[in-house]
Amino acid sequence: MDKIERKIVLILGNSIDPGTPQSAIDTLDALKAEGYRVGDIPADGDALMRALYDSDAEETFQRGDYGIYFATLPRDLQDSVTQRWGAPERDPAFRESRLDCGAFAIRAMRCGNIIVAVTPPRGSDIDPPAHGYLAFYAWIADGIRAHAIVHLPKEQVPDAAFCTVPPLS
Repeated sequence: MDKIERKIVLILGNSIDPGTPQSAIDTLDALKAEGYRVGDIPADGDALMRALYDSDAEETFQRGDYGIYFATLPRDLQDSVTQRWGAPERDPAFRESRLDCGAFAIRAMRCGNIIVAVTPPRGSDIDPPAHGYLAFYAWIADGIRAHAIVHLPKEQVPDAAFCTVPPLS
């Protein structure tokens, strides 16, 4: 697969360091220089954050798709997530709809085939991850079918959030 066709997600943690947005801009510039399909790049880190928190910078992952993903997780993990966090519809990232089963809102913006996204809150480090956090990684793997993920800055991601993402080779 040519670089121009590859989908890459740049993930900003939900507690963003001051330098992380500019690091994302620098990464977008580098990817564009390397031949990846990168659309309009915000002028700087502040412009990136304004764009990400604009009301239009929201992707969704449907409740039905999340239910299919959730059913693939180990039963003990499903039970601990449900026991700790309740039904997926109770997650703060969940948006109800009268037209379908609802969806998880994901704070993200597309720059060509490169997506910059902000992780939703995980919950706590000792609890199982929240539904919105799991839905975020399922969206990356199944919703947009990303070829690679880059965490800015690097953060610890629980095993339950990992989805199969093919290598870039």
